Amino acid sequence: MDPVAAWLEWARGPVFRFAMLVLILGLARRFVLSVVGVARAMRVAGVPRVPWRAIFLATLASLLPVRKMLNRPFYSLASVVFHICFVAVALFFCAHVILWRRGIGFGWWSFDYRVADILTIVAVLAIVLLFLGRACTREGRRLSTGQDYFYLVLMVLPLLSGYLAAHPAVNPVSYNLMMFIHVMSGNLLMILVPFTRLSHFVLLPTAQLVSELGWHFVPGAGQKVAVALGKENEPI
Repeated sequence: MDPVAAWLEWARGPVFRFAMLVLILGLARRFVLSVVGVARAMRVAGVPRVPWRAIFLATLASLLPVRKMLNRPFYSLASVVFHICFVAVALFFCAHVILWRRGIGFGWWSFDYRVADILTIVAVLAIVLLFLGRACTREGRRLSTGQDYFYLVLMVLPLLSGYLAAHPAVNPVSYNLMMFIHVMSGNLLMILVPFTRLSHFVLLPTAQLVSELGWHFVPGAGQKVAVALGKENEPI
């Protein structure tokens, strides 16, 4: 038996299940801690009710950053497109749904390789634009750290390796080796998500809730600051 094939089965089997367990439990832990933090903030702030409408609008604004697009249109558009394509391929590509079904016992609607190819190419191009936006502009370099570039490279690795594995004509190595790179890079991403800023893929609505309540941390303080800044009629 090809030793790489054995390593691939190991990556698809116990390593994938372990990574998925870390992902689920890690995100659950982050969610519970956020809920506890929200409850504590509400108790300290004396907030009579949660401003759900403002939180919902703030979450939508984060998902579709129209204002940011006006300032950095290409970078912001590339970011939105990348997030949509990456999540779609990770969750709804038919081969991935089979893995999810093996891991959690059930699956869902999926799309085929043709759709996955298009979304993967778009996502790779988008992440290249994100990398250039950070590396080739003064503002991008000022705001970026080595960790930011590492995450970009790490996220493009499963996309690119998966595409190459599915297209032998452009794959420079064996199928099993490229698939091993693909599966292991995906496993590494799942393990890192609960412990890094990558968790924003899942926990963004919770983050908006904490931010909104934090603005009202001292009773009446948030409104007073808004009035002082002349922004009392603007959403937080």
